Amino acid sequence: SKKLIKDINPQCIIHLASIVGAPECEKFPIDAIKTNTESTRLLLNNISPDVLFLSANTNSQYGTVPDHILCDENTPTNPLSLYAITKCISEELICKHKNSIVLRLATVYGISTSMMRLDLLINNFVYNCVKNKHLDVFQPEFKRNFIHINDVCRAFIHCINNPKNMKYKVYNLGDDKLNTTKAAISKKIADLTDASLNLDFQGKDPDKRSYNCTSQRFYNTGYKISINFEDAIKELIDYCNNITDISNMRIGYFG
Repeated sequence: SKKLIKDINPQCIIHLASIVGAPECEKFPIDAIKTNTESTRLLLNNISPDVLFLSANTNSQYGTVPDHILCDENTPTNPLSLYAITKCISEELICKHKNSIVLRLATVYGISTSMMRLDLLINNFVYNCVKNKHLDVFQPEFKRNFIHINDVCRAFIHCINNPKNMKYKVYNLGDDKLNTTKAAISKKIADLTDASLNLDFQGKDPDKRSYNCTSQRFYNTGYKISINFEDAIKELIDYCNNITDISNMRIGYFG
């Protein structure tokens, strides 16, 4: 790794390597720790302070937050899973690097051409509404926030192209128009797919996170969300209608 970095001599590193999601980290805890924290430490130990180090993190580290609080970057973290804990540690390491930016991502949705993730909340809801014409939602009052994958990619490019605007090391990144409850987001998806919807207030969701976030700090750097939610859902609907093979997709749900 040290030789590779020396040979490439990068000006910028976008660190995306991670065991993503609470179920995967619980299933492979040693791999999660090695990948989510130790790989970060390894990279940082082998680059010069001037290399721009960008990293995708998660705002799941906020855990469960009272309804009246809108999480900003100064809100205390409260990680509820091994995944969130490893990402908190990774963020601490990155922030010690002189030239670094961490984006705390909301739950991402949208199409992937490599490994489609049907375990993410919006993707999963669309898939079930399309394939089953029915959706059960547990603890629908829990709060969530979201961002489209295209807007995530644009955000990293924005960080690289606007260094003078990036005054902080940590930014929340979500579409603040999609700060909402699971009930509200599932109703929109069910309406767009003509699927029946069951909001189960008695059932338990293994994902106990509940919070909304503001991304105003990042918006203040000149960044604007570009993706229209309904257009993105219609694109997902078309995609799910044409799925014939799920062998290379992450299925299940843990949003």
